[in-house]
Amino acid sequence: MKKETELLEQVIYAIQHEGFPMEIEAYDVNPRDRNIDGTLKIKGVNKPVNIALVKWAVNKNIGVLINKVKFIGQEGILIADYINPNLAQRLKEEGIQFLDVCGNAYINNKKHFIYVRGNKATNSLQTPTTGRMFNAAGLKIIFALLNDEKLINQTYRTIADHANVALGNITKVFTELKDQGFLVELKDKRKLIDKERLLHKWVEYYPDKLRNKLFLGEFLAQDHAWWNKILIENFQGVWGGEIAGAKFTNYLKPQDAIVYIPKLEKFNLVKEAELKKMTVHADPQSNIVQLFEPFWKVGDTNKYAPEILIYADLIATGNSRNIEVANLIYREHIVGYLR
Repeated sequence: MKKETELLEQVIYAIQHEGFPMEIEAYDVNPRDRNIDGTLKIKGVNKPVNIALVKWAVNKNIGVLINKVKFIGQEGILIADYINPNLAQRLKEEGIQFLDVCGNAYINNKKHFIYVRGNKATNSLQTPTTGRMFNAAGLKIIFALLNDEKLINQTYRTIADHANVALGNITKVFTELKDQGFLVELKDKRKLIDKERLLHKWVEYYPDKLRNKLFLGEFLAQDHAWWNKILIENFQGVWGGEIAGAKFTNYLKPQDAIVYIPKLEKFNLVKEAELKKMTVHADPQSNIVQLFEPFWKVGDTNKYAPEILIYADLIATGNSRNIEVANLIYREHIVGYLR
């Protein structure tokens, strides 16, 4: 909590130093609601504003940042160490308010309009580091535990086999889970707690720390309804992303596709679906197909990725419509069993 408080205090100092026409009357980083990181009381604004505190924001997936702020409420503000010009523009386009330590800002409410970008990062910004929990192996373990609540009390060897990781990773990841308040050990049982917050952390790191390592290629579909003509289970694959989102909500017309498929089946799918290799000159309105290797054990009868993976993939697109669908899936299919 000390680091979060320091970040917020640095941002408040930057507001004062830059002479913004906005005054912070009070702040709180000990909220009762675990889904928010704190609140700001801005002079002239009737009620405290929820905030999302993010370090190393420029290293985060844009969809994760957008969702993190939308999740805390319409008037929420992203508090960050540094927002570069490109990220600032994208956040503004999505209506995401932000403040950073360097004096970059976008605030748009009934009382204030502020937009500053281009202030350079300070030399004190450090390269982000993560522990074992959020490296590739740790993310596989957490995914397995979130998908099967009974797995937490199995032997370390069973958990490692289920998560498809080396046995030595389990002890290290479990130690960090305990240290960060996600795991408690009673007499002869373990219990995973605060699972909603753990999932949000997993979604934050999954695109860059695990999914990128599974990438098999990006292609273009000539037929926008190509996926309706494919039995994906014949290729030992499952649908993720927009196609799975459409299935779970009936609220989305898929354009782009994410498929999790074994590497040996990649060529067979590309040939059957008549997919073409992605080029830099491709039409932005094309139907893009991204292929990834599964990192979990896909069941023989499954046609769709697990719900939390669909949720993560939709958020990672950074597309507002997809993020809306992701949160429908979260509310209707995920939050119930997490709680």
